[in-house]
Amino acid sequence: MDIQFKKGHIHSLDGIRGIAILLVLSFHCFDKIDAFPFTLLSEIGWVGVDLFFVLSGFLITGILVDTKGNHNYLKSFFAKRALRIFPLYYLTLLLVFLALISPGASDFNPILDIRHLKSSIYYLTFTQNLLFAFSHWGVTDLLNHFWSLAIEEQFYLFWPFVNLYLGTSKVLVVCGLLIILAIIIRNLNLNSDFSYVFTLSRVDALGIGGMLAILIRQYTYFLGKVVVPVFFGCLVLLIMLSFYSPNLSFRNPAFIKIGYTLFALLFATIIVFVYDTKRTGAIVNRVLSWGVLRFFGTYSYGIYVYHWLLYRGIYTPLRNKYLFSKAYIIPFLIVVVLVSVVSFHVVEKFFLRFKPAFDSSPQQRKAALSKVPEMS
Repeated sequence: MDIQFKKGHIHSLDGIRGIAILLVLSFHCFDKIDAFPFTLLSEIGWVGVDLFFVLSGFLITGILVDTKGNHNYLKSFFAKRALRIFPLYYLTLLLVFLALISPGASDFNPILDIRHLKSSIYYLTFTQNLLFAFSHWGVTDLLNHFWSLAIEEQFYLFWPFVNLYLGTSKVLVVCGLLIILAIIIRNLNLNSDFSYVFTLSRVDALGIGGMLAILIRQYTYFLGKVVVPVFFGCLVLLIMLSFYSPNLSFRNPAFIKIGYTLFALLFATIIVFVYDTKRTGAIVNRVLSWGVLRFFGTYSYGIYVYHWLLYRGIYTPLRNKYLFSKAYIIPFLIVVVLVSVVSFHVVEKFFLRFKPAFDSSPQQRKAALSKVPEMS
């Protein structure tokens, strides 16, 4: 393989985002469809979050490495992350909290339980995953999917300082330590969802993504030699784990022990393939650049935020009341996508246009203003 890293927007990475969100949608919304491949997708779709973690670790670490030394390094990073994440997230929380206190909300759907407000401080501070890990899941499952957003925000909070004060070789060591730490913590908590939602038990995926961001910039020859063996090694081991396991659930002890890490490594190799200039890269980029995947990747954040709220908050009670057929999941998903598209263009884009104001130089600001808002 010939790995050639290049900066800038890569359409194939949007395709990877698209695959990740489609896996999450399958996991959450295909659970009532007892037919292949929907059954398989609903069982294994949880890995979509792991794919998001690896991609996030890769992109965020890459941004930090490329901007290190800029005079507004920290200010630029935190401001851009806030503009990307906060507006949609907090607006959605506001709407959910208003729905919870609306008269008759719990009569329409018991999941809209006002007791969620007692835990509002966790959601407002992106620490809900710690509540889920050390105490209990939500009063109902309405807001449970926000655990992964909390982990990413906590990662964004400390990772810039690691990259600022350590050289890249030491950052690689930290990534390795995070991977080992996550595996140890999970192996000590095999029979608890603690392993699934606790920050330090999931940082292996983010650490692998971060490690890849450095390796692909400085050690491309090494990556070209190991990526194919790692890909097939992880694939074979995961097939073996799946074959000898009772199910494909994220609670499967085999996945908790080492499967999460193997999935993350597998996903990292796919990212490497995107930068291959030879046949493998051509095939991978052709697939990942498919318009449908890029479309879902573009709107993946909104889809992730909205889909479970709409599914459990509105679709489920209507399905139970009117006995919808399983086919109604299709128009429901179309509604989710439409809501996400409108949200992106009305809400998210409004705030994303302010990101260039935090670039380090007038030339960068001028160039960024002429581009489509960044998705990273």
